[in-house]
Amino acid sequence: RTSSASPCNETIVCYKALHDGVAIGLAHYRDLAIAGRGGHPGCGGSVMLLYMVMTSSQSFRNMVLAKSEVHQLLEPLLAILYHHTAPATQATPHRPQAPPVASASCYVLLLVLLMLSQDGSYCARLHGHECTLSSVAWYKERHLTKVSLGSLAIIVLMRSAQHNMGQQDGSIARNSLAVACNMSPHMTSLHPYAAQRMVQL
Repeated sequence: RTSSASPCNETIVCYKALHDGVAIGLAHYRDLAIAGRGGHPGCGGSVMLLYMVMTSSQSFRNMVLAKSEVHQLLEPLLAILYHHTAPATQATPHRPQAPPVASASCYVLLLVLLMLSQDGSYCARLHGHECTLSSVAWYKERHLTKVSLGSLAIIVLMRSAQHNMGQQDGSIARNSLAVACNMSPHMTSLHPYAAQRMVQL
């Protein structure tokens, strides 16, 4: 071990040593799902590694797009994006203020969503009955019930775009809208709140 060693470098070495990146990709797929469901915003490393594996491994990317349990990855990603754009909450002795997601992590997360949204069959599945969520506990502005993953994606993406529209660096808003545009030809049975968010933007 040298002084230049770091967890990131060690992770990259392990990543390169594994066949086609699939094994380490699966491990971080699970880690990211756990972090996202818990509303934990500090998982930039997992987002970055997910991006690395998806761009470097066709096998892993195909596995992600073909998985029947679409919600296992997409919902946590949407939760992380939501918490990045959530208004800051007042810290209390019982509830310390959570740190925001680093902007770089948000850019990478949106690049992952862009890759996913380029697959038409994947986008179409997001509006199917099998991808309907009974509730979304981490979304606080509105009590969402019986909402499809496709509609939830539009809701979070429109919120992200609106929140970042006035920022000097408009890339988060542009990429949020780009993902929504990729998904738009495959929208069916859109949730009323998702349609409302699109009109309001």
